[in-house]
Amino acid sequence: TTPEFDISVVPNEKKILENLVWPLRTAKKSFILSDYLGCIALCGMVCEMAIIFLFDLAAIYATSKPLNAKQQKQIFGSTFEKLGQEKRIQVLCKVELLSEELARDADAVRKIRRQYLHFLSKSYSRIEKDAEDAYKASFRVVKSLVDLPISNEGKIVIPEHLTNYLRKKFKE
Repeated sequence: TTPEFDISVVPNEKKILENLVWPLRTAKKSFILSDYLGCIALCGMVCEMAIIFLFDLAAIYATSKPLNAKQQKQIFGSTFEKLGQEKRIQVLCKVELLSEELARDADAVRKIRRQYLHFLSKSYSRIEKDAEDAYKASFRVVKSLVDLPISNEGKIVIPEHLTNYLRKKFKE
């Protein structure tokens, strides 16, 4: 662990904690315990959840409510959640919701996960390095979405995308 790979404060919100923060923390534990395959699998799941969460954040920001399933099917041919991760990343890049750097990270995790979880022929000779790469890339994606940085004055800063999301959640 280095300061570069540390998140001090995140919103205490169920979806963020259960789908992003806690599985990412478990991926880190898996890596530490040399369960590299478990780490890779969890990182893949975390990145998928992060990309779906980003889609929801963008919809909330743009329209104050996410697209319903019917609207998503009209636009994408299925709900965004049911698209494959490669297509989700492409959609978010096309509408400029995902930076090139984060798209590379999400796609790298997708490729690593796919190799280890879907191909019997995959050699495990690089699994430790691949698990480390998957964790770091997943971490960067999650941090960009849920980190609450601390200002120079020692105050927690809530980014606008999370302010909008949390306002909506507390209205429900």
